Amino acid sequence: MEPRGVLLLGFICVIVAGVGGQAPPSPPTTSPSPPTLTAPTTAPPAPPTPTASPLPTTNPPPTPTPTSSPPPVPYLLLS
Repeated sequence: MEPRGVLLLGFICVIVAGVGGQAPPSPPTTSPSPPTLTAPTTAPPAPPTPTASPLPTTNPPPTPTPTSSPPPVPYLLLS
């Protein structure tokens, strides 16, 4: 067999092995049962009520961050 034929056969084997490894061997025999939902036996605890709200703070407005542009690119003149 010539080298190109061996290379082609090896490439085809790699493709078949890769695709065959992705497929399941057989479909599942039974479908998974859905989870059963049960009602809670006790009521969930009530959320705690806030006793006092904190005083609002006056924060200064955020300062914008300076942005810089990249340096200009020199033009190359090709003739």
